[in-house]
Amino acid sequence: MFNFFIIMDENLGNTIARHFSSEYLNYTINFIISKEFPSFSDFPDFSLVLCDLDQNIELAKKYNLPAIAFSHENNKQETLMGTPWMILDADALSPFFLREVYCRHHHIPLMITTTSRCTIRELTVKQLPELLLLQKENKNNPSGCFFPQNCCTTVAAETFLLDYIKNQYSFYGYGIYGIFKKTDGTFLGIAGFSPLENTEDYYVEIGYSILKEWQRQGFASEALPALLHFEKEYLRFTEVITRIEKENIVSIRLAKKNLLRIITI
Repeated sequence: MFNFFIIMDENLGNTIARHFSSEYLNYTINFIISKEFPSFSDFPDFSLVLCDLDQNIELAKKYNLPAIAFSHENNKQETLMGTPWMILDADALSPFFLREVYCRHHHIPLMITTTSRCTIRELTVKQLPELLLLQKENKNNPSGCFFPQNCCTTVAAETFLLDYIKNQYSFYGYGIYGIFKKTDGTFLGIAGFSPLENTEDYYVEIGYSILKEWQRQGFASEALPALLHFEKEYLRFTEVITRIEKENIVSIRLAKKNLLRIITI
């Protein structure tokens, strides 16, 4: 459960807290609303700050707390430049947004969604061996690989993965994720969204690739609809398409079941 410190005028803070609570009735959060920054020597775990003054953003940085700036009519004199996170309206606050801010600040892989058997979350460098195995298993199927074909060495693959983790998720807000068994964290494969080049609108491609050991056990059938639900809830692309080899009847059938537009390759 997050401890959400709202540091601003208490009437405004209470309005924001009530709005969030009414929108997300089943989400438990501990609101601490105060006009002044708390004088704690040690903040509790899972703490975030929402504030509207530059001085409070600086105090959040002092205590290594993720801070969200709130810009409104009565604080136009503030620069609010001390944090990468800013909202203009309370509607921008959501449970996923709070998790994203917290995870980005503390460099924790963000959990995207779950299914009955799987957790889908951002990749870390710990998945390098499994991603290399996936690459090997799909040497004749580039669409099933995570790394581009010019990543011919382990060092090149690790460099690509580190750059991807650092830049893709934070810049685009989406990417290719790892699929893991809920029971023991075993890596099963990858699934997620990739930007489409040469498109003016917000089009992306969804895809997945499962390690051979875990194929034909229904994991892709769980991951795909879960990711599409996440997309509709939070990402809201113009359209999600999928590109599939025409011989891949199983994947085409799964894409049709999920009402995806299919481009055969």
